Amino acid sequence: MKNKVGTVRNCRLEELEDFQGNLKGLPEEHYERLKRSLLANGFIAPFFIWGQKILDGHQRKAALLRMAGEGIEVPEVFPCVEIEAETELQAKKFVLQFVSAHGQVTEVGLEEFLKEAGILLGDISDEVDLPGIDLDALLSEEDRPDPELDDQYKEQYGVIVICESESNQAEIYERLAGEGYDCKVVVT
Repeated sequence: MKNKVGTVRNCRLEELEDFQGNLKGLPEEHYERLKRSLLANGFIAPFFIWGQKILDGHQRKAALLRMAGEGIEVPEVFPCVEIEAETELQAKKFVLQFVSAHGQVTEVGLEEFLKEAGILLGDISDEVDLPGIDLDALLSEEDRPDPELDDQYKEQYGVIVICESESNQAEIYERLAGEGYDCKVVVT
């Protein structure tokens, strides 16, 4: 067996070429799930490439480009792992290896893994897709996200000001509150 993993380098999305054709699609619900995952967890898996051609990462590239088009800030460069292939035919075979599922997640194994990790299924169910696992069926009532909260959630932005003293804190609080800001006092 030969090691086919080459160097790791940073690439811009526009440099990377699609290589799988229509082998896999990115339906809207999968895009939304991938988008939520990228926003919640960041970019955690490199692209695998042959030259500039993507062997693995087509959906991530498509999602990142779409997110950028929606005004979401994405990094300028991404890690890319070069895979050594002798021919285009061999590289195409590698694409199939990347999209193949060589293992299968089981419900028992998933529940055990989540319990050991201290992860609630409801916290990740809208970010992951596990073929063969009906996540909705596994969610207990308390794990299910409250759809009403989704409608009520509004992004908020804040600034923490470190003050020299309690009197300085009171002065800054009064000034900012007087300017119409919604202020909270934090004591550490």
